[in-house]
Amino acid sequence: MKNGRTIKREKKQSLTVDLILYFALYFLLGVFVIFSAIYLSILHLSSDLPPLEQLENIYDEQSQSTVMYSSDGEVLRTLAHEKRFWVTYDQIPQCMIDALITLEDQRFFKHWGVSFPDVARAMKEDIFTMSFKEGASTITQQLAKNLYFTKKKTIKRKLQEMLTAIQIERTYSKPEIIEMYLNKLEFGNNAYGIQAAAQTYFGKNASELTMPEAALLAGIIQNISQHNPRSSVERIRQSALRRRNLVLTIMADMGKIPRATAEEAKAQPVMLSEYQGPPLGRAFLFTEYVRNKLIAMFNEQYGEENGEHYINTAGLQVHTTLDYRLQKVAEDSLKNHLDYIQKNYADKRIVYRRPMGLSDAEAVKDSLAQTMVQGALFAIDVRTGKILAMVGGENPHDNNFFNRAVQAFRQPGSAFKPFVYAAALDNGWRICDTILDSYVCYENVDGKGTVYEPQNFEKEYKGLISLRDALKESVNIVAIKLMNDTQNRGIGPMTVIRYARKLGITSLQSTDAVHSLAIGTCHVNLMDMVTAYTVFANLGEKTELFTIDHINDKNNNFVYAQPNGEGAKSEVLDPSVASLMVTLLKSVTTEGTASTTIRLRGMSDRPSAGKTGTGNEYKDAWFIGFTPHIACGVWVGFDSEQSTLGGNLFGTGATAALPIWVGFMKEASEILGYPRDDFKLADTITTLRICKDSYLKATPNCPAASTYTEYFIKGTEITDSCHIHRPWRVNTGDNRINAGQRSKRGF
Repeated sequence: MKNGRTIKREKKQSLTVDLILYFALYFLLGVFVIFSAIYLSILHLSSDLPPLEQLENIYDEQSQSTVMYSSDGEVLRTLAHEKRFWVTYDQIPQCMIDALITLEDQRFFKHWGVSFPDVARAMKEDIFTMSFKEGASTITQQLAKNLYFTKKKTIKRKLQEMLTAIQIERTYSKPEIIEMYLNKLEFGNNAYGIQAAAQTYFGKNASELTMPEAALLAGIIQNISQHNPRSSVERIRQSALRRRNLVLTIMADMGKIPRATAEEAKAQPVMLSEYQGPPLGRAFLFTEYVRNKLIAMFNEQYGEENGEHYINTAGLQVHTTLDYRLQKVAEDSLKNHLDYIQKNYADKRIVYRRPMGLSDAEAVKDSLAQTMVQGALFAIDVRTGKILAMVGGENPHDNNFFNRAVQAFRQPGSAFKPFVYAAALDNGWRICDTILDSYVCYENVDGKGTVYEPQNFEKEYKGLISLRDALKESVNIVAIKLMNDTQNRGIGPMTVIRYARKLGITSLQSTDAVHSLAIGTCHVNLMDMVTAYTVFANLGEKTELFTIDHINDKNNNFVYAQPNGEGAKSEVLDPSVASLMVTLLKSVTTEGTASTTIRLRGMSDRPSAGKTGTGNEYKDAWFIGFTPHIACGVWVGFDSEQSTLGGNLFGTGATAALPIWVGFMKEASEILGYPRDDFKLADTITTLRICKDSYLKATPNCPAASTYTEYFIKGTEITDSCHIHRPWRVNTGDNRINAGQRSKRGF
């Protein structure tokens, strides 16, 4: 039998076992509850985390800057909500990586997204200070926060940040995380990512950063506003310097660099790059024109109003047609001559009188419009239609983004006459046909009794004159009669408008069909004028202009390319007529109103063709012309049509616009290596020697100095011979006479 002591011991052992079992049960239950709570918490937190697919496409989802390039490889402009250019890990110097890890996450290569020793340290500090000042975020956590979360400090956000960091570490390698982090960071002054920061602060690529420069960039990312090295506040600039030196000290303490090297670097001043070009980029008015083209292009693809957002975030590489070498020549040529006119005419002759009722801002704008000489230059490749240079005005960055090459509509004056002549030649006229340059009066031209009495520029008449001589000497009366005298083969204003529209003048309306249209009293823009003249150079073919050669995406994949590298072509004028126009406009540059300037400025050895134009009261000065390779137009005037260029010395197409044109065309042709070849004409063109005294076919009796080569469309050659220069013959034995009078053909 069991005694009582034995029974008590057995009961005690049974109780102990029961207690252990109960404790184990409750412990396991507690553990289960705790892990269930943790699991449910993680499950709850994970519901708001970015999906794995999003984590795997971090690079593709980053906003990147779209960059416009010139055809010769220069960066023209950056389009971005955030100025960012992605660089790969191997393009980031080791000194930048060391500086970053030293300051931000010394255990980066040891942890797997979360550094628990640092978390424990931060929790201790936060408990003692009763705050959330110590974050203990790793670089991976900071990347997660920058990519997916707000900056608001909450326990929930911190836990989500940790979970996301762990997932990022599972998805990407350490170098890939460093690459993403440095490309995502904001460095101030609209620089996002290490490449933009290197360009903004030091004017170089990220791969070229030195150790002191890397230390500065690493030091400012914690609080950009308080450590901005470009700040106008001395205290903030000094703070940036102290942060740089702190990074260098820590790098030395960790053995990343020798102590002596750190001290030497700390002794150096902060050396920032000089201001790098205008804030809106190079050739701004051109790139703004291209930007609007891009918006329209991608609006069609991504929906209305989405195009602009796309180009500002997609990281496109837009390769334009503009040659920046030519753009600089154009800008310099325009500026130099406008400065000359401003100094020698506008500053001396024009006095601004402020109208009543204008605010100060309005008065400043009005005074500039009336007193500042402006101009524009527009150049294209004759064969392809590429826009090579576009200058829309002087000082385009002074809050004046008006593109005078495209948006200004002004009177072209005599530069419009070639459209009258082209229409006439296509309707039966020959270049050697004559018109009497004499007084003419048109009555009741508007149905209200108005009388129109046109005059020549020199206020004198030349008598009977051929179309060639009339155009090269810019005789107004001949152009007016050629268009308006419908009783004498005049072609009519609406015919001229129809031809000008076909060639590319888009602004003409039926209301422009007035008697003075022949001498350019309509309003046109420079781009249209150059486009239309190019039809002559292309022997009747109109070429659609374009600005974008090709586009690649941020991965350098093809997005768009101009078909065949040239604009679409369509025949809008008979090639034979266009050939005749080339010979007419060439005579302007060799013998006419443009010849003296071209000769004196050293371009007579390069065949060219074109026409001067002067608006009413010298308000507009033009020259539109071309070589076999480049077509270019120049306009000079004031934004306000109340001001004029004064007169012959500064205000004509030959004195105001032509010097700019010659300066550009001469140097641009040399830069592009174009030969000094002559124009090619249609096979249907033939020539005859003509006597300039009679405008008839020359005979052996015509003096050599009186003859020249004239061009005809085959089958339209003149058949009558000169009867002014005949052999002397005896009449009644004692009088020598010259039989015949000058033939009065034409009207």
